[in-house]
Amino acid sequence: MAVGGLAGVGVLIACLFAVPSVWFLLVITFGFGWFVTPAQAATQTIVQSATTDAVRGRVIGALQASMSTTQIVSIAVAGVVASVIGIRQVFLAGGLICLVAAGIAAALFRMDRRRQPADVAQARAEAPGERGDRQPIAPGAAS
Repeated sequence: MAVGGLAGVGVLIACLFAVPSVWFLLVITFGFGWFVTPAQAATQTIVQSATTDAVRGRVIGALQASMSTTQIVSIAVAGVVASVIGIRQVFLAGGLICLVAAGIAAALFRMDRRRQPADVAQARAEAPGERGDRQPIAPGAAS
């Protein structure tokens, strides 16, 4: 889902290169929701399942900070580049960058078979103070 979402966003950003009117822009930007939402859900799922309870808040905080910083920097860079090559070419370049990133992500996901969900569950079960050492609560039992 993360790779497909990134690829979909890349295609839509590249489509902004040829938008003839604001109405087409509205249709394309509506489409971003169809790709951004699954990509964000997949990213959060990967991060949450790959971290322990003890560090999850810090890891998610660092992820959010890096995403916010990247957005600010990319807006500034796009403004400078647009003054040189034009705003439409910036959209085309941004879309192509997203597609390349999706390809790299797909290759990395295929190559990295070391941490599978079962490995994460095993690590949690062995870590003291994590979910693995807690007893399940029976249905209907008071907490």
